[in-house]
Amino acid sequence: MVLTPRGAALREPLRHALQRLQAVVSAPPAFDAATSERTFSLGANDNAGAIIGTRLIQRLRKGISPGTRLALRAADSSALVGHLEAGDIDIALVSQAGLPKSLPHQPLLYEKFMMAQRKRHPRGERKPTLRDYARLDRRLR
Repeated sequence: MVLTPRGAALREPLRHALQRLQAVVSAPPAFDAATSERTFSLGANDNAGAIIGTRLIQRLRKGISPGTRLALRAADSSALVGHLEAGDIDIALVSQAGLPKSLPHQPLLYEKFMMAQRKRHPRGERKPTLRDYARLDRRLR
């Protein structure tokens, strides 16, 4: 076999292309939290960001992964799944309601909400139903 001029011209570009392709299909290096300097994008609503995001940042800084950074992205829970699917964020802290089964997920915590009302509230003293609660103006603290 004799190398043609066209084959000779393609030798270097093909070698570079094959090297790049090899890099794409090769397994990425294992994640090492102690040496990582990656920035992870965490999407959360205000409540989840305050409860989990701030604690996670503190734990990262205290030595678990001192070079790793966490960028908190505030978003409405309904928008977070779209951001995750689009690759805009790495991790989403969302309610399980409305979460597609196709996305891998892990429960982190369960919240318990309490309802309090003033004496002689027009709603009365009977135990509230979910429908009663949904009709009321409410404030979370």
